[in-house]
Amino acid sequence: MQFRRDQRSEGIQKQRRKMDNSSQSADDNLSQEQVQGLLQMAQVLRQGPPFNWELVQPTIVEIRKMLSKEQQPPIQSVINAGIVNDMMNLLQSEDTPAKIRFECAWALTNVASGASKHTRVVVDAGGLETFVHILANETGEIQEQAVWALGNIAGDCAELRDRVLRQNTLNYLLQLFVQESDNRELLRHATWTLSNFCRGKPHVDFEIVKPCLGLLKHLLDVNDNDILVDACWAVSYISDDPTVHNVRIQKIVDENFVPSLISLLDHQSALVIHPALRAIGNIVTGNDKQTQHVLKHGVLAKLKLLLESERVNIRKEACWTVSNITAGNASQIREVCEAQLIPLILQHLESKVFDIRKEACWAISNATTGGNNESIRYIVQCGAIKPLIGTIQTANVISSKWRWRVSKIF
Repeated sequence: MQFRRDQRSEGIQKQRRKMDNSSQSADDNLSQEQVQGLLQMAQVLRQGPPFNWELVQPTIVEIRKMLSKEQQPPIQSVINAGIVNDMMNLLQSEDTPAKIRFECAWALTNVASGASKHTRVVVDAGGLETFVHILANETGEIQEQAVWALGNIAGDCAELRDRVLRQNTLNYLLQLFVQESDNRELLRHATWTLSNFCRGKPHVDFEIVKPCLGLLKHLLDVNDNDILVDACWAVSYISDDPTVHNVRIQKIVDENFVPSLISLLDHQSALVIHPALRAIGNIVTGNDKQTQHVLKHGVLAKLKLLLESERVNIRKEACWTVSNITAGNASQIREVCEAQLIPLILQHLESKVFDIRKEACWAISNATTGGNNESIRYIVQCGAIKPLIGTIQTANVISSKWRWRVSKIF
């Protein structure tokens, strides 16, 4: 029997804060004149202290606008001009006016939203510690910007995620949910950042993120799609349990996440359904008792509907989830049969999308491996033999093409 934890990790890792009502674009291959303009801006930022703030402010605003544009903002050109360090110095100084500090924070957030090499420049300039300090000690729009920036840094890779979390950042973020409970826009950004704190491989240290479980459980009941999407992704990352004894899954079960997640499987937005289903699919990779807990809350009826979803990714996730349930005991396989999921799974064995066919094949394979004679007989009576043979033939064709390509290469 095969429990197959999903290795994919969807969701938006980084976000760039854009200009209001901006439809312009920028190209990082700037003209010589534009590069010279950036160098002149850098000189303005270095003519102090004391600074001429009336000259510095429009310069920072112009840099921020360049970095906020929709397409290909000139991040590397700004870095090449040395402006990241200039903006970081202004952000860190208590003498810098609040408006200019905010503009610097915004611009640096957008630099950190770029490629990993861009994020590293912000971190190497002291951005991680600076944004944590702002999150912990300041309020208002600059604190919100720090939340955004830390989400970008943590979303870059597991190493930076762990460096962020070692700064006690999760505790500061959780305090923010209490202090700013009426600021819905801030809570959306904070939930997205929280999801980045939980994502990535190698897995995050469970002891560090465990304090956020109570908050995540509460967020699953919030009537806001953006918050629901990121809260569900966070739960899905945590429930992707690498431990032998399924410790993380058991904690999710004990904290009563399952009823809330199942209730979201018929949400009006597929963007909510997808991560909720992923979390459920992860939970049923656990032991038989944990899987039975999910079955007890009526997941099979929801899966029956999701197997007929118009969305390819939902059908694929549903087949994957069923395959992990049929990897359970004979009684659980019988429940799948009695819920009439097998005919739908067999239909997906003939799907034009090979990944769906593969997941459906695992579901049937696991059911015939662990099922009793009655269940196996039922599966055959549903017409399993023909589509299974078709799947094998398709797999052989794909394998043959791959072998041919390899022989051509070598």
